Amino acid sequence: KSGKAYVLEKPVAMTLAEAKELYLATKNTGLTNAVGFSYRYLPAVQKAKEIISSGALGKIHHVYAQYIEGKDDNENIPLLWRYQKELAGSGSLGDLGSHMLDMMRYLVGDFNEVIGTSGIIIPKRQKLDGSGLGDVTTEDYFHAMATMENDISATMCFTKFAWGRKNSQRLEIYGSRGGLIYTLENGLRGSDHLKVCLGNELALTGDWVDMNLKGFDGVYNTKSQMDCFAEKMLGIKNTIPADIEDGYYVQGIIEAMMNSTQSRTWHKVSDYIIK
Repeated sequence: KSGKAYVLEKPVAMTLAEAKELYLATKNTGLTNAVGFSYRYLPAVQKAKEIISSGALGKIHHVYAQYIEGKDDNENIPLLWRYQKELAGSGSLGDLGSHMLDMMRYLVGDFNEVIGTSGIIIPKRQKLDGSGLGDVTTEDYFHAMATMENDISATMCFTKFAWGRKNSQRLEIYGSRGGLIYTLENGLRGSDHLKVCLGNELALTGDWVDMNLKGFDGVYNTKSQMDCFAEKMLGIKNTIPADIEDGYYVQGIIEAMMNSTQSRTWHKVSDYIIK
């Protein structure tokens, strides 16, 4: 309302209704904005985008995505806000999954239909005031399948109960002429890697080539999230940053997935998103 540009963290809201309200308000004012899907800016993701956009993978068939952690597999962690749906909106799906849902859209395209299953592994945790145990109401894990545009089939795994893993991401994309594997360990910039297998010769031998990408000062230079936002403020065209429309769309996928766990049926993402 004050007319100020903004950067918003992800997920952009606790519900799709909230995301829609913010999306429409921003659209009507034309404010410069960005959403913190920060993994877009990693060299490995930018190189993957370049390879896919070039058509080197051919027609994309499959996407396999996971974002896993092990930090919540501890009954001594109290009932923090992240474990309360009324305060967080969702659990592993919104916290971890939103990043990968955006990355999948950014690299290969939009979602058509989704279906998911979720669960709570530690159902009660100690209340912060010490008055006893309270109910955990956000999901500890979320597993899903999806169909995406151009007949792409996808599976996804998001959990905070993967023992020994710290902010670990893996994205495998396979097409008619090649494949690529993106990984990130410990959530640290510089730990991102990209391997590719392109063409019949490498496919026959099963050899994968490590792209050996560097960070900001290396051979494959990428800009940071805030650098890109500053460029948007200055009117410099930049296609990397996600904006509130991307955030709204991802919130629609999240809501469709969450509803699918209740109905046990496939849900069309287009039923949740206004164009």
